[in-house]
Amino acid sequence: MDLIENLVHFFKKPKEETEGKTPEGTCPVCWGYQEYDAKIRQMFKDKQIDVNNHRDRYMKVQKFMVEHIDGIRLKQGKIKECPTCGHHIPTKKDLMSEQSEKPMNMETKEPIRRNKNLQPLSRDHHHSLLLCWKIRTGFSKGVEVQRIKRYADWFFEHHIRPHFEMEEKHLFPILGNTNELVKKAIAEHRRLGRLFRDTDDIPKSLSLIEEELEKHIRFEERVLFNEIQKAATEEQLRTISKLHTDEKFRDNTDDEFWK
Repeated sequence: MDLIENLVHFFKKPKEETEGKTPEGTCPVCWGYQEYDAKIRQMFKDKQIDVNNHRDRYMKVQKFMVEHIDGIRLKQGKIKECPTCGHHIPTKKDLMSEQSEKPMNMETKEPIRRNKNLQPLSRDHHHSLLLCWKIRTGFSKGVEVQRIKRYADWFFEHHIRPHFEMEEKHLFPILGNTNELVKKAIAEHRRLGRLFRDTDDIPKSLSLIEEELEKHIRFEERVLFNEIQKAATEEQLRTISKLHTDEKFRDNTDDEFWK
């Protein structure tokens, strides 16, 4: 299923079913800031469009992408940079100014730009978001579950577990382990570790991994990392950067089931 098909499938659902979720093939962090809803949903509210006609929906979304979207980002609006995937994105403020003069609330305010010393950890998050996408793609393609499991286990041992250890040993102490946000993050690390190790119901555990890992990354990028960034000294941030071995990401291409 290509990006247009994914968008059609995503936006034909009721808004309450898609709130807090992202279409397949998009960066979950970017999507939350781009708010395509404001433009695409308005298109589907047009009573002249037959929402039961699949081809009509497809062509409408395709036309929208040509006119408004350049790659993963909207063509118009002030450009910022996603802290995880590096793509440039417009801010919520830019998009809201086109629609109304309603003030933004705390949930929609512009995110803090990621400090350069924390960017390697954010890049780790981006690769983990891709793991979520690969798991979803494997399920959608009917890939044998053990193939997905082997890759997920490899990814956990080589990327996620070292990342968790780095955060817990060097990053979280900046706020302190009694901090409620830190306690939440550590609890989610433990939960995700159990899901990766589970062998009793592999399809269920993989499904929970792709869902809960994505939510965990959203929480760290949008909430926890921002608080750490505000509280940390420049020396602490530089230390984090030095301790993180920001080598070029190496993937396991032995069985690229997602292609």
